[in-house]
Amino acid sequence: MALAPAGCAGSGSRISAVPPGISPIERHVHAVMGQPLVIPVRFGPDTSPAQPIRAVLDDGRPLETSVYWIAGRPSGRSGSYWLADPGLWTATPASDDAPPSSAGFWAIMLDPPVDAAGQGVWLNRRRLDVNWLAHPGLSPPVPAPVAPEIASSDRFRLLCEPERRSPTRRWRPRMLDGRLGAIPLPGPDAPEPAAHDAFDDPVIEAWAMQEQSRWAAGLAMLRSTDAALADRLASALCRVADIDDVHAPAWPTDARELNQLRSDLLNPSYSTARRSRFVSAWLDAQPTILTWVADDAGTSDAVTGRTVSTLAATNVGERSEMVAMVFNRPSSAMELKDVQPGETVLFRMTRPMGKGPIDTATITVRADDRQWESLVLAEPIPVAPPGAAMSPMFIDRTLADWRANLAGMAQPTNEPGGAAALLMRTRLPDPQLTSTRESWALYIECITGNAPPAHGWVRVWIGPTGAPLIVLTIHADGRVDEERVRRTGVRSVADDIAVARRDDRFSCLIPVPDECIDSTGVVRIGFVHMDESGRRSAWPRPMFPWHNEPARAAFDTTHWGSLSIFR
Repeated sequence: MALAPAGCAGSGSRISAVPPGISPIERHVHAVMGQPLVIPVRFGPDTSPAQPIRAVLDDGRPLETSVYWIAGRPSGRSGSYWLADPGLWTATPASDDAPPSSAGFWAIMLDPPVDAAGQGVWLNRRRLDVNWLAHPGLSPPVPAPVAPEIASSDRFRLLCEPERRSPTRRWRPRMLDGRLGAIPLPGPDAPEPAAHDAFDDPVIEAWAMQEQSRWAAGLAMLRSTDAALADRLASALCRVADIDDVHAPAWPTDARELNQLRSDLLNPSYSTARRSRFVSAWLDAQPTILTWVADDAGTSDAVTGRTVSTLAATNVGERSEMVAMVFNRPSSAMELKDVQPGETVLFRMTRPMGKGPIDTATITVRADDRQWESLVLAEPIPVAPPGAAMSPMFIDRTLADWRANLAGMAQPTNEPGGAAALLMRTRLPDPQLTSTRESWALYIECITGNAPPAHGWVRVWIGPTGAPLIVLTIHADGRVDEERVRRTGVRSVADDIAVARRDDRFSCLIPVPDECIDSTGVVRIGFVHMDESGRRSAWPRPMFPWHNEPARAAFDTTHWGSLSIFR
């Protein structure tokens, strides 16, 4: 969550070489004619935010000023989200009795008259050069860059909801709706704003409207000189991709890069040609093809019986791209596919014959004049005493992480709370409870940290991807639910599972029925953990927030052999 404009520090930060008086945080002060002006500022050691500020125009007309501490804190939402937390924002009037206690920045709010254009603003003894922007209502509207049937769909709007609740990002969904420049001109007949996504706090609403108006003004300026380039930029800022039949936001999210782009659009010293060059350079620097491992070993080739790994490539660029993938072995065959803009294409890669450790199972990807490698668990993992571990867990993908990671090498979670599993050979009671028998079992332990287990759960898939043999959900309170997907007339595995609970964790031992292990001794497993806070993680690969089923890793049970402690 971006808490402040670029270069801003919270109340606890130390700022070196702060000039005396009041200085703006942003390099340029861009004011939209007919709208309130919110200026993020720093106060020097000789000036207190609580002291009266004298603000006048160059012609001597005074301006009424208000000073606020604009602060954001995490929203406290639970669950998995594709877009970043929008935060909860407040604007607190300056007061010596109430010093800022949360991350944020000071801002001065002015309401210049419409005829102030061309003048500077004096704050106490410091003059601010102001770049006056035409009101968006004076320019042709910015066309919506996404098809209306996509932008208006319930699922897409739900994915975009965090943007609508962020004052620095609300401009994007309004752009998707064709409302970026649809701002009424000021005047006695101007309608009262009644947007459903307006902020209750008038200061936060003024800040959000300023962000929106600046983007509208920048795109309008570019459109007036290069309409084609403006269309390309609008499409890039609102990029959408089809990922597993879900239209999802795929646009750039880096706040610093976006701030710099907007600064280049609005820079009053830039010529038309220079502005176009900067925009073109930004567009050319954007990634086009993003890849990730969708499934390590969930299926096998029908002819050879060898494991099939599934990789995905999504085109987030503006032109079709050829994508090539190949295992890093001399005898490997290359898969080559054309990926259209906004399209996701699956590559089902069968690892060629050959010996080598699992960590050499890399797939080389070539696209857009670049090359990178993705590591896959392409071969069944040998299970030997004391067992095969399944960790660490991977939290659900986010748009920011996905765009920043060409090869899709997701980072494991390192926050408190998590889960791990161990596939092993052990003795379990037989169905009649008269003796014990040696059997394969999956031990799972979920850490809840300081909170006692109450609402968390772990869900286990055993069997091929898309066609599991068993799906089990083990709840922290001891309940076990089983979905009999492809097993009929067989005793329920849930009947043989006991959940043990302690102050900071719960665990269970899950029997793996013999019919879940194929004729070659291979069993395929994936699982998902939902912690007490509602955060979801999965193994062996992270999931997209809209996914319901995890990837699979394959395990070779034939390696346990004579090393079993029960033999």
